[in-house]
Amino acid sequence: MPIETVSKILGHTNITTTQIYAKVTAEKMERGVRREVGAGPCRTSREFYARGGSHADSFGTFKICCSQLTLTTMKRSIITITDEGAIVAPQNPHGVRMTVGEIAALLGIYYPTAKRHIRTIERAGIADGDYRMTCIADGHGVHPEYYGLEMVAAVAFRVRSWQADTFRRWLMERATQSRQPPVSVVIPVRGNRVPN
Repeated sequence: MPIETVSKILGHTNITTTQIYAKVTAEKMERGVRREVGAGPCRTSREFYARGGSHADSFGTFKICCSQLTLTTMKRSIITITDEGAIVAPQNPHGVRMTVGEIAALLGIYYPTAKRHIRTIERAGIADGDYRMTCIADGHGVHPEYYGLEMVAAVAFRVRSWQADTFRRWLMERATQSRQPPVSVVIPVRGNRVPN
């Protein structure tokens, strides 16, 4: 259903009020892409929504160009922490896709705090979410619903809680542990000569 229709049904006088509660799904983006391919980038978030959420906008909030957009169903994994402080993570860190709420729960912080740090990290260009999955219209921008390990790590280094501290230590251990066995180097020496 078009957002304009939903806005009228809900009695909103301004479409931006409705956009706060809108959720842009992969199916909606795919329909919009098929309908609008080649129309050029959107200039405003209103134009973005008018086109069905299918184009990159000039604010950089939707960074996938519609002509290159391919929607795939991805299996996602999350990282959790037990009450004893053990980190439960998937073998493949590239499959980690977590919502803001899941990141907040992992790091032991409130949802608004996690969301604020995520938006700051996105604006700074440090890490980004997964725009190939579901996106959410939030205020005047469109943001991904799922974030990878890069974002989780970036948020973990910005907040203070015992869960965040445990997660940071776990990250550092994984980053510094050797994944390959040590290599032995044998240098043959003839006589009493020492190699240079």
